[in-house]
Amino acid sequence: MALSHLSALLDPSHAVQHRLTTPLSAPVAPTNASAPQAYGVKVQNTILICTVGFWYGTTPLTYSYQWLQNGLAISGATNYQYTVTGPDVSKSLSCRVTATNAAGSASATSQVI
Repeated sequence: MALSHLSALLDPSHAVQHRLTTPLSAPVAPTNASAPQAYGVKVQNTILICTVGFWYGTTPLTYSYQWLQNGLAISGATNYQYTVTGPDVSKSLSCRVTATNAAGSASATSQVI
């Protein structure tokens, strides 16, 4: 038996102090395990949907969205839903999801619609 555990048996107040001062494991930054998916039909005024995919990392994880047109960010398109505009119809559309937690952030991009 380790000395700290033996002293905890002899002095219960030491056990509480030991538990409080033992560092917790460090948070793990998000890692994408399954890419986000963009769903919908690229027709003017239809709504596209972006799923977050699947992520590993210390919880809680928060997600942010960015829709892309030909790989470039569409200004103001930062929701999981996006309404297709006239100019979008002839362009490639996808969404980028960024997962964030206390340890950092990571991004992954969907397939092109």
